[in-house]
Amino acid sequence: MNENQPAMQNEDEESRKETSPLPTRPSTAEPIIKTYAVMLREIRSWGWWSLALGVMHLFAGFLSAPWGIVLLIVGLASFYYHEAAMFVVYGVILGWVGLANMSGGETAWIIFGLLQLYLAFRVFRQFFQFRQAQEAYSDLLAEGILKSSPVSERAARTFPWIGGGVGALSLTVLIALLVSAIIMAAMNYEVPGFFNFAENLCVRLGVIGLAMSLASLLSGHRYKFVAAIGLAASILTLVIEFALTLIF
Repeated sequence: MNENQPAMQNEDEESRKETSPLPTRPSTAEPIIKTYAVMLREIRSWGWWSLALGVMHLFAGFLSAPWGIVLLIVGLASFYYHEAAMFVVYGVILGWVGLANMSGGETAWIIFGLLQLYLAFRVFRQFFQFRQAQEAYSDLLAEGILKSSPVSERAARTFPWIGGGVGALSLTVLIALLVSAIIMAAMNYEVPGFFNFAENLCVRLGVIGLAMSLASLLSGHRYKFVAAIGLAASILTLVIEFALTLIF
C-alpha cells in the first residue's frame, strides 16, 4: 500500500469541500423556496378575491360595473401570471381606488382611501421582496440545486405589449368619445347613455395599462420603449379624466 495514499485522499476531500457548493447552498435556498411559495399563495388569494369582488360589482346595482370588469380581468390574470410583477398590478389598482375614494370629500371615504393607499404601499414592498426571491429561485433552478418546473416568464413576454396596447387604446377611445360628445352637443343631439359607461371603462382600462406598463418597467422586462408608451398614454388618460371631473 502506498504511504502517500492517505495524505492524497485527505487532500482530495479538502479540495471537494472547498469547491462544492452543496454544504452551504441548501441552507441559503430554504428561505428562498419558502418566500417563493408564499408569493404563489398570495397571487392565488388575490385571484380568488378579485373574481369574487368583480362578480359583486357586476351584479350589485350600487357598485361600479366597469370596475367589476377590471377586477375580473385581474382575477383571471392571477391564475395565468405566477410572477412578482402581478403585485405591481395589485398595488396600482389599490392606489387608484384609494385616490378615487378620497376625492369624494366625505370623511369616512377619505379614511378608507388612506387605508387603501397604505395597503398599496405594502403591496409594492411585497413586489420588491418577491422579485428578489423569484430571481434567486430561478438561479437555484439554473444551478441544478432544485428540481422543479421553470419559473414562469409569461409576464416578461407579454406585459410590455399588453400594457402598451391597453394604454394606447384607452387614450384613443377616450379622446374619440370626448370629441364625439362635443360634436353631438354642438349639433344639439342627445349624447347616448352608453357614452358614460364607455368613458368609465376606458379610464379603468387605463389603470390596467398603467399597472402592467409600470410592472414591466420595474421588473426590467424587454421592450421598455413599448412599456414606456403604455405608461405615458395611461397616465394621460387618467389626467384627462381628473381634469373632466374638476370641470364638470
